Amino acid sequence: MTTFVKTIFNRTRCSPVGLQIADSALHAVQYSRSNGHVQVRTASQRISEDDLHTDLRKLLDQHDFTGREIIAAMPSRDVDVRPLRLPIESKDMDSEAFLGALTRNARSVLLYDPAEAVLDYLPLGEEENGQKDLNLLLVATRKEHVNRLLAHFDKAHVKCRALDVSAQAGLRAVCQGPEACALIELDHLSTNFSVGRNGSLLFSRLIKFGMKKILDEVADALGLSLPESENSLARFGLDQNVGVYKIEEAATSGVLDRSLLSSVLHEAALPALKRIADEVGRSLQYFRRLNQDLNVPQALLTGPLIPEGVLEYLQNRLGCPVSLADPFSNMLDISNKGPMRHGEHACIYTVAAGLAIKEKCEWMNTQ
Repeated sequence: MTTFVKTIFNRTRCSPVGLQIADSALHAVQYSRSNGHVQVRTASQRISEDDLHTDLRKLLDQHDFTGREIIAAMPSRDVDVRPLRLPIESKDMDSEAFLGALTRNARSVLLYDPAEAVLDYLPLGEEENGQKDLNLLLVATRKEHVNRLLAHFDKAHVKCRALDVSAQAGLRAVCQGPEACALIELDHLSTNFSVGRNGSLLFSRLIKFGMKKILDEVADALGLSLPESENSLARFGLDQNVGVYKIEEAATSGVLDRSLLSSVLHEAALPALKRIADEVGRSLQYFRRLNQDLNVPQALLTGPLIPEGVLEYLQNRLGCPVSLADPFSNMLDISNKGPMRHGEHACIYTVAAGLAIKEKCEWMNTQ
């Protein structure tokens, strides 16, 4: 992929800034060319209550991003992605007639009036089902969400060149090959499960709880504040391999080593962790039922906090390999990454990295 990335920036020195608006933070990525090498700049900024434009200005100003043009992803909580079928003759309609057909059929899968929404779609192909159908993924968001977001961008004095879907952007960054893979975005308030291949989205489902559910369980069980709970998970992780009797024995003696502390945290976090894993597992099984000829051999995990032990737990529950997403691993040498490092530090930029190359991927595909 290194050659691909070097090629796509032959028209401009810098990419637009890819901006992910996650549950509790902004994540930004920008690529640039220097002395024949592609470099990446990354930064994150916690989101203040109802002050997104100020946080965005601070993010761009303090981290020396070039220009004020962005490609952003709508927050996952504001987007509905639904499978939809249209009659095959729809593909021969002009754009206005097609939008009318899309709007009429969207009424069957949306809980709000499609006339009050911004609608788009991703083609999935054709299917023979007695008669030929055009399969697609409907992408919808309420107009008020888009207008509110664009107002923040105006106040931040940035130009939004495009809005994208978080799941599509993440898969663009880490799933460019012909083999399907799952992407699990474990955010603060929600978890987004998606499947794609060749950089394109095939399935997406939002699970309306995330890492905060785990933090709350740990805080309640152990009498910690949320910051203490987060710090404990980051420091000690979750170890499911130490028996409960050893924990009780150590607690009685007053001595808890690191492995025992991580086991205590695992026991406290288990109800929420199991619920998340079960919902992800159901989503994967549902996709496999719909696409029995398509194998999903691996899952990639992203998120602002991935405690040690979570990968192993998800892998055991899902029955397939699970690893941290790294959107830069196949693109650049470590020496070209500037402040960015591999592994857990890179995974939080998966969506933003996919946004930063959105227009260039489209340009490459049309040449």
